[in-house]
Amino acid sequence: MVSEAGRKVATEARERAKKYKRALKYLDSCTHFSYKDLVKTNRIAGNVMLESKLRRMWEMSKKTFEGAEGHKQILRNTLIEGINAFESATNELGKKWWQFWK
Repeated sequence: MVSEAGRKVATEARERAKKYKRALKYLDSCTHFSYKDLVKTNRIAGNVMLESKLRRMWEMSKKTFEGAEGHKQILRNTLIEGINAFESATNELGKKWWQFWK
């Protein structure tokens, strides 16, 4: 039997995965990745990050060889990892107690 707390965590993980998928779809639609795109992607994903921190990350990414496109790829990889992690957690939390022993 799945506890009420387990169901709540599973629901939250499922919702986070959905948000990350929407953010990934938006990110993939960006032809020229800009600071505005970074902010919007983070907002769609539901990530709460201070404007100053986002700005600092953006400025640092511009100084690297890969620049904005490198930042976009890192963000994309992070979203995919998050989706996989949240979906995995949802699957595990959805199991009945006896299924953990299999």
